[in-house]
Amino acid sequence: MSRRMLPFLLALFSTLPLRAQVALVRQELQAPGRVNHVASRDLDGDGTAELLVITRQGTDENPIRRLLYWTPGADGFKPQPTQSLDLPADAVIVDACDVGLGPGMEILLLTDQGLSAFVRSAPGPYPSTPQAVLPLPATLPFPDEEDAPFYDMCHTPKGGSGVELWVPGGRGVSVVRPAESGLAVQEQLIMRPKAYHLSGDEFRGPRARRDFAVLTTLVMPKLVSLDADKDGDDDLYALVEDTVSLYVREGGKLSTEPVVRRNFNLRNATDRAKRNAVMDVMLGDISGDGLPDAVVTKLAGGMTSLKTETRLYLGTGKTGFEEKPVGTRRADGYATPLAILDLEGDGKLEVLEPQVGTAPMTVAGMLIKQRVDVDVRVLRSHGRDFYEGKDMTVSFSLDTSGAGGVKGSLPLLGQDVDGDGLKDIISLGTGHKVELLRGIKSDPPFEEDESWSGSVPSTLRAEWYVPRPGSPASVVVFFPTKGNTGTMVVFFNLKGAK
Repeated sequence: MSRRMLPFLLALFSTLPLRAQVALVRQELQAPGRVNHVASRDLDGDGTAELLVITRQGTDENPIRRLLYWTPGADGFKPQPTQSLDLPADAVIVDACDVGLGPGMEILLLTDQGLSAFVRSAPGPYPSTPQAVLPLPATLPFPDEEDAPFYDMCHTPKGGSGVELWVPGGRGVSVVRPAESGLAVQEQLIMRPKAYHLSGDEFRGPRARRDFAVLTTLVMPKLVSLDADKDGDDDLYALVEDTVSLYVREGGKLSTEPVVRRNFNLRNATDRAKRNAVMDVMLGDISGDGLPDAVVTKLAGGMTSLKTETRLYLGTGKTGFEEKPVGTRRADGYATPLAILDLEGDGKLEVLEPQVGTAPMTVAGMLIKQRVDVDVRVLRSHGRDFYEGKDMTVSFSLDTSGAGGVKGSLPLLGQDVDGDGLKDIISLGTGHKVELLRGIKSDPPFEEDESWSGSVPSTLRAEWYVPRPGSPASVVVFFPTKGNTGTMVVFFNLKGAK
């Protein structure tokens, strides 16, 4: 290289964007029992979220479910939790928000009698016993001895009067708001859960269960808060399989009955007879016209004959969605969309779609390579056009020892790790390593080589820890260990610290 070229090359490299280093510090947190769930909530109101964890310990005769939380410092978390609270036997689901009963957030429990809460009388630890705060009829009287999952009861919608609780029940959803005397039900939305019953004579085979008369699956609607008609108020969509119901907000309150109920009817007679079709609906303004659109998916078939069909229906406001889709995608194998995201921070939403082939020869190749390769691509819409971007590949380790199964899981999505405003991916597929694939303004929208990685014993379960909305996120990986102790590894993001 000539000396004349050196100044030119130095000038060229100086114009290239320099990406900041990612500072994730590995920390181990000790939790009694098996870790089931992880969430982020600002319990004390200081602007930084605590790390909340649900665990299960004890025997079949005496199960113990606990909520633990860790308060972060500038350099992360201490190994032991800040406080541990035993959940009552009738607790069904858990959430936390400030409903005005005490300082900071209340830890809310839906029980078979109504709402209970851990309420503080002063800043500091919570009392060891929750108090009943609102009796409710027709709640979900089905506590799970193994679990008490987090459920988003708490919402602060645009156009509302402040915080409101969407409490699911057997007859619908109770909209609960703070009142002078405490909490009160102000609307009762007609929205029944969907039930599937299986009688004992339908369950045959060498491994058939014989411990029930009727096996029931109860499906609660997924509740989504979006502005349906561009009036500035957040309305409520209820999603169950391929059915969408819309409850509009007027004068701060929600309609008690849906103004429109749309069944997209992707199931055919064979799907209904075999009950093997998995339906899914995701909502978001894909077309850019300000109205929520619907991405509707059906996954049907057997292990080596899976087929996926995805349709995009444009939104029409209070009347729901257009009658016919503007785009239909059909794929062999698994291709159910992962999420609707604003990947580039420009306000435009995209659909992230994976695809895994499941033809017999493909499955045989997975067993030989002990690896599953997943193609991931972005689907975009401009007006009535629906098109796909370039593929990138994410891999999973396949363990054929013992019972077998897939190590790792689909990547964590939806958060910014390096603080550049672009959504990043945390890949968990190797089974023992966490890898950061940074977001870029390109197609595909992620780097294909990791820019950071960390080692863990297992990546079967992982979740984000987000200290503040929009701040750089940390990664929490949790897994069982020998004995009756769970372990969490937190890769704490110093950029998101206090």
